[in-house]
Amino acid sequence: KQWYQRRVRVTCVKVFKLPLYEWWQLTNKIMFHSYVVFETCSSKAESVWWSLEKNSKCIALQRGESMEKVRDLLGQKKRYKSLLYWRPQLVGEDICVDQSLAQIIDLIHENDELNIKYHGTTENCQTFAKVIFDKLAISKKLDYGSLPDISTEIHRAWTGYFNPRPKNNE
Repeated sequence: KQWYQRRVRVTCVKVFKLPLYEWWQLTNKIMFHSYVVFETCSSKAESVWWSLEKNSKCIALQRGESMEKVRDLLGQKKRYKSLLYWRPQLVGEDICVDQSLAQIIDLIHENDELNIKYHGTTENCQTFAKVIFDKLAISKKLDYGSLPDISTEIHRAWTGYFNPRPKNNE
């Protein structure tokens, strides 16, 4: 392990979510992409921000000089393109237990995360983000909330789209 990995300590951790589809998704309560953003501080008091996430192609770790750079961008591309599209929503945040960047890398290796096949409902970005958050956070209480019944959500979206609310003068 590199010397800088052992000396770089994680100070805070956040989990964000975005809807999976930009143009047609009506809600992000059920289907969303989740990823971890955390800040590290070196022994020289240098602050660096990181994002860590899993998708169907890879596990991505990126660094930047500000939280906005890693929260809003992935691989130097905006995570969202439309002005009307949802911005990243904060799901949870906490201060960290005494963890280093090297220990995060070790966790990924020990859990064999690179070899776990991505699955849309079980081994996905949400479970990966929760594992990382629970390892780093003092509270260990990341809760995506209770997921509503999908048929109820579809019904609400459908009726709202085809039966808009009447105006006040009607």
